[in-house]
Amino acid sequence: MKKHIISALAVLCSFCAMAEDEEVMIVSLSDGTTAAYPVETVESVTFGTRRIARDFAITEKGEDTPRLFPTLHAMWRVNPAETGQPTTFAFATGSADSPDDAPAASEYGVILTISPSKLYASGAVDLASETGSYTLSVIRYADGAVDSSSEKVTEGSLTTALDRKTRRVTIQLNATFDDETVIAIDYEGLPADVDNIDGLTPAPVYGNEAFFYNPDGKLSGHADIEKFKITAKPYNSMGASTEFAFTYAPNQYINGDSESKITVVNTLLEDIDNAPAVINLAEGLGVELRFGAMQISSIDESDPSFMYKNIADNGLLTISRDADGTYHLMLDVVNTYTSYMGATPSQAGSHEHLILNFDGTPE
Repeated sequence: MKKHIISALAVLCSFCAMAEDEEVMIVSLSDGTTAAYPVETVESVTFGTRRIARDFAITEKGEDTPRLFPTLHAMWRVNPAETGQPTTFAFATGSADSPDDAPAASEYGVILTISPSKLYASGAVDLASETGSYTLSVIRYADGAVDSSSEKVTEGSLTTALDRKTRRVTIQLNATFDDETVIAIDYEGLPADVDNIDGLTPAPVYGNEAFFYNPDGKLSGHADIEKFKITAKPYNSMGASTEFAFTYAPNQYINGDSESKITVVNTLLEDIDNAPAVINLAEGLGVELRFGAMQISSIDESDPSFMYKNIADNGLLTISRDADGTYHLMLDVVNTYTSYMGATPSQAGSHEHLILNFDGTPE
């Protein structure tokens, strides 16, 4: 028995004699985990950088944390048709095969144009000071339509690069807009060339309604048109005219009023059964707008009340009439005008934006 015990101890001691310390390289990660590598197997240790793209991030006004969209499903490019013209890049955050499909699939779209002198240049573009070198807009979508957009940049930078061998494009951009929207783009890839990106900004489809926007672009009034009335005004100062009156649904107002009026000189309406009358309000052809305190006239100096009116400097009014008597009216105007009531003409107005659309017959 003693002999067996001695043999067992001898075997155990032989194992003890074989144990040894091994030199290892230990890597500790920020999450608390570690990894160990035998030093004799480590041939070399190097440190470098690798590019991790965060393709698009946006922080809206009042938000503290940016929303990340780590993968851009497509970047579209419109190459200039002529030398010296800008190149346009665009993308949307949803999965879309073309710009036409993007609004319905996306929350945001971005359109960036870059002048040829700055495209793929070595230095960064200062977005605050080099405003003539680019245009940039961020579009917000709702139900496949444009909900709002940000376009005036107050600060930021833009860098672009082109790999001449692979034709891959790098775009790095950060921008702050005047409405406090902040975006960042970090893109590297091969853009899809397209003829245009018109589909990213689809024309809105309106019902019988009016919209009133504050100068910052925020909607302050929306009203459904409940009644439509047409009245002849043979003795208007502009000459024989027609008044279009719109009454809004109960408890709905535009600029504080439940009814609005558009008066148009009859000479502008003579051919509306054959073709729409497209009236540029800045041309003084004979239109008066009455939307609460927003009262703008599109008249010329021959009108006896010219000096006492707010003379339109912008706006478009379109009127047509079908064979069955259905009228189609569309008005888009900003509340700015020229005032002649001072010593010299001056630009005035409070910059609200009005849109009115109506398709129907008068009562």
